[in-house]
Amino acid sequence: MLFHQAVLCRDLCRRWWWLLLVLCADPTLFSWYCGARPTYPGIQVSLTATGSTHFALVHPLGTQPDGITSPASPAFVDQPEDNERFRTWSYSVGRYRILGIRDLHADEEVAAHLEIYDGDHIIFEADGYDFNLVDDGWLGQDITGNGVPCVMVEEFSGGAHCCSTYLLLEFGPSFREAATIEARDSGIELADLDGDGLPEVMLGDYSLDYAFACHAASPIPRLVLRYHEGEGYEVAADLMRTEPPNEQALREVAETVWNECQEEQEDGLVRLLSPVGWGNGTTLWGTMLDLIYGGHEDLALEFFNRAWPPWADGKEEALAHFRQEVASSPWYQQVAAQTGMGEIMEEENDRD
Repeated sequence: MLFHQAVLCRDLCRRWWWLLLVLCADPTLFSWYCGARPTYPGIQVSLTATGSTHFALVHPLGTQPDGITSPASPAFVDQPEDNERFRTWSYSVGRYRILGIRDLHADEEVAAHLEIYDGDHIIFEADGYDFNLVDDGWLGQDITGNGVPCVMVEEFSGGAHCCSTYLLLEFGPSFREAATIEARDSGIELADLDGDGLPEVMLGDYSLDYAFACHAASPIPRLVLRYHEGEGYEVAADLMRTEPPNEQALREVAETVWNECQEEQEDGLVRLLSPVGWGNGTTLWGTMLDLIYGGHEDLALEFFNRAWPPWADGKEEALAHFRQEVASSPWYQQVAAQTGMGEIMEEENDRD
């Protein structure tokens, strides 16, 4: 009996020597590890020796959080009390289970962990600042057209005005990461816009954030993305096309631009501004972006010539700057490729 205990002690020391060193080196970790730690239904948090904040989740086999059923379950979210450290969530699809945990006390770039299980085997894991389910009516539904359940997970990088990456995960006979959307500061909305039974993704083109104004005032054009097998998400220019505005509507918006570029002073005099000023003429640039992304690039250039205040210098330079900023958007490049509108911009550039 004593022999077996000695062998067990020797094996534990060989296998877990690194843990002993970490615990002895940091009394805080020692007290945390030996003391009472938060527990969750079907989830335990275990200490790892990866440094900084990293999570290893230990899941008792055959258990899962209350309310989790198959084949697809409502999302389980453990909302922490004020004095608790961890927030967890779980979602199950058939034999697959997705688990997320976030350290609410961590202010580091790596504060959360995501794991996906096939039965009791981890098949996918990632570290980041925060992970959340996108639950807008399509959770666990077929999104790709392959006839299998899908889940969209948001990975948020933290920080002001940035950044969200959306992972489209497919749970068929085998698991796969079907697509990734780099949305920057935009949220997304899923809706079936063309009636084919599959949702498109709506978001804003935040690659143009700060191009013409501060974040709060930046004009952000609307995007619609459609999933293509083997290619991921691409712009659906046909679903972004809008009805062209009439002559009266364009005239009224042009007048608004002129008004935005006039600032009344305390002495009653009016200061004439230029849309080139950062934040001035937001309506001008926003209207042009809406027209271009709505399939009316020719009207956008016509509107620019009408709306540019006659007292403002730098018209050609401003248009060149606008073209440069818009052309830098990878989403606009797809819009132009699908509609041929980019040729109009090039023709205007040639005439300039």
